Parts: sequence; structure tokens; C-alpha cells
Amino acid sequence: MLEARKLKEEMMRIDPSAENNTVSPGSLVITSLGNYYISISAGKIDHEKKSYFAISMSAPVAQALKGKKLGDKIKFNDKVIEILDVI
Repeated sequence: MLEARKLKEEMMRIDPSAENNTVSPGSLVITSLGNYYISISAGKIDHEKKSYFAISMSAPVAQALKGKKLGDKIKFNDKVIEILDVI
């Protein structure tokens, strides 16, 4: 129950109407490796024939993406990942 309460509190801090030019909580990040929703760790979400991974800001890939913007590249697990869009 405590974990569910923490997840709810994290979700409440995200403003879905905020425009994100850089990767931060609430961002939908489209990359050359996959699509990520930076929110809470909720696993894989399939929507309109596309897959997204809901990950928390504390996830290693989220930490690597944090503060980056469209066109930036990061190296993660020996792979170069390009940010194709930040929504």
C-alpha cells in the first residue's frame, strides 16, 4: 500500500500540459532504440501499434536521458541512442 501511495504521489507531480523541450518527468521520449514515458515504472505499454516503456526518473536510461533534447545522442550500455523527439 505504501508503494502504491508513493507511485500516486510521483504521478501527481507530473503536469501533462507542460511543454517539455528537454527530457524531464512527464516527457515522452522517442529514441532510435525505443520510446520512453518518463513517469513511474509501469513497464511496457502498447498503443496504436507502437510500444512505449513507462520508466521512473531513477531508471538508469532515464538518468542518461535527463536534460537532453531533440537531436542529442547518449551512450547507454555500449549503444549510441539518438533522441528523435521529446514531447
